[in-house]
Amino acid sequence: MRATNSPPETPGRWRIFWTPWALTMTGSARRSRRKRSPTAPRPGWNRRRFQRPGPRGGWWRIRSYALERAAGLERTDLLRLLESGKYQDLSAGLAEAIQAAPEEPALYLLRAFCWKGLEHTSSRSRTPDMLRDLTRALELEPDNVMALRGRTSLTTTSRRYPQQIQDLTRLMELGPENRDLHQASRAYFHHWLKDDAAARVDLNEVLERGELWTVDLVYLCRELGLPGF
Repeated sequence: MRATNSPPETPGRWRIFWTPWALTMTGSARRSRRKRSPTAPRPGWNRRRFQRPGPRGGWWRIRSYALERAAGLERTDLLRLLESGKYQDLSAGLAEAIQAAPEEPALYLLRAFCWKGLEHTSSRSRTPDMLRDLTRALELEPDNVMALRGRTSLTTTSRRYPQQIQDLTRLMELGPENRDLHQASRAYFHHWLKDDAAARVDLNEVLERGELWTVDLVYLCRELGLPGF
């Protein structure tokens, strides 16, 4: 057998994996997107992709926002624990801080991020904990964009989908600059609830504005049989 230092070949050039609410391309798929796209992007279309929770995604924006809000609480010990990634100790410290200041939404956002950091450290799911703290933050600040973003990104059961649709609708109202991303995400939730008529309405509105072109958008358009896909 011939020795080689190159990685093993992967059949085809499309490598697509499923995320809780979108499809994302990786590696060579990005480079070949224009050639492989089922319909050529219209001139001037913005090829923004959905952000997944992660180092470049929504949860790290939530962390930065919560840090800014919590900086004025004079709890430098908690901030040091967060910056060092000691989430287990941080969760205990935040429980004490919340008892002292139960009306401060930044503490609930910080703890939600803390649960996110502990998500894969044991067999226990931290989604219920994240959901509880994000919901409490929204009870205190109903239009808190970061809390809404965090709650819509959680992987939950279909029983929670109507609430996530409401959250995405509110995000569309609060942040028109990200309207297309939120509306395309809402179309997925409508589709998962078997309401394909509502999903088509969302997709057609996004396509009419002509500012978003992603593999996520193309996939659902093809799934629902929209003209041109």
